[in-house]
Amino acid sequence: MVISDINFNCYRPQNPTKSHVWCLEIAENPPDDLKSTLKLCTDFLIQATEQDNEVDLHMAHTLIQLLPVFVAGSHAPILQSIYSTEKKFTVQWANGALKEDSVFKPDFQVFSRIINIRCIVIVAEFKPKSRNSAVESDLIKLGKQMKLMYNELVEKRVPTPTVCGLLCQGENLATYVMDMSFP
Repeated sequence: MVISDINFNCYRPQNPTKSHVWCLEIAENPPDDLKSTLKLCTDFLIQATEQDNEVDLHMAHTLIQLLPVFVAGSHAPILQSIYSTEKKFTVQWANGALKEDSVFKPDFQVFSRIINIRCIVIVAEFKPKSRNSAVESDLIKLGKQMKLMYNELVEKRVPTPTVCGLLCQGENLATYVMDMSFP
């Protein structure tokens, strides 16, 4: 089967060995300027590359990108760090339609290409705490996007398709999974 290499249950990361210590260090003695922030995070990244722990590597990579811009509220470094290491996935940001004729334009999507067939597996919506959609809630929009993605995978004859969604409103993040476990 061509699609058999997309398995959501095949990877369980090992426990981090340094991430907790780094976060405590930042919490107890937060850096107060850009130079000290970058120096601290660079030290974390060096430690992470010297050991064989992917979770610590992702954490260090995310911290070096996220800590200096955390006040701006950018989620890009976290998602980019996680999905850019897997060669099967491609990340696309802001306003790419799920289908050419579709009105659904997620803020973020992860897809894979299998024999020139594009299979979107994750979408995300981000909203600042102060802005809520008056016409349609982001949760409803995300649900409709996930249903459309799931139906596309069924049309492409993907066996046991599973799609995921992320909804971030302010500092609250919710994750959703859609599959057909029971027909």
